[in-house]
Amino acid sequence: MELIRTVNLSKVYRTEDIETIALSGINLTIKEGEFVAIMGPSGCGKTTFLNLIGMLDKPSKGKYFFLSEDVCKFNEKSRSLLRKENLGFIFQDYNLIRELNVFDNVWLPLQYVKMNGASKRDRVRKVLHQLEISSRSSHFPNQLSGGQQQRVAIARALVCGPRLIIADEPTGNLDSVNSTLVMEIIEEIHKTGKTIIIVTHSDTIAGYADRIISLKDGSVVNQT
Repeated sequence: MELIRTVNLSKVYRTEDIETIALSGINLTIKEGEFVAIMGPSGCGKTTFLNLIGMLDKPSKGKYFFLSEDVCKFNEKSRSLLRKENLGFIFQDYNLIRELNVFDNVWLPLQYVKMNGASKRDRVRKVLHQLEISSRSSHFPNQLSGGQQQRVAIARALVCGPRLIIADEPTGNLDSVNSTLVMEIIEEIHKTGKTIIIVTHSDTIAGYADRIISLKDGSVVNQT
């Protein structure tokens, strides 16, 4: 089943004096359940592509279909709802809230979900158990290692049951041991049927994916 399709997707940033083409005519299809890695040098458009796919930004030209819906026609409120119901994000810098403990960081996305409090708490406990971080549920981010913080971030991305996980350099701040552990977790998540799109500079990390899409100067130059 087709999850994502882009047609001539382009993004141009303009100031008074400069026009920067971040993406130019991207045509891609990603099926539900695929694990796709996006690679390329700095400035090639990887983050811009993720922002468009993640419905955090709108393209300058072209179309983006998610579950056959033309997202470009949606207003911000509709895009936000589609994003909350279907997407989970994992970031290089974890983006945990320092003032909240592990349990509350993972619970946070559920505040937008229509579900009673007991069901939300059960959902958080289940995903913390899945990520083997339950014993740290009352700890705060500054009391955790980098690998533990990223596991909390993955739990937060999973707690609403998204169709698509978008991971932007999820191992960028981790040593090789924790990088492997995090990627093994992401690989297991993929095996449950989740679609994964990951941006990485690492050939090793990209090796976990079913397909590697290489970008250069805002265009797709290779798919393997």
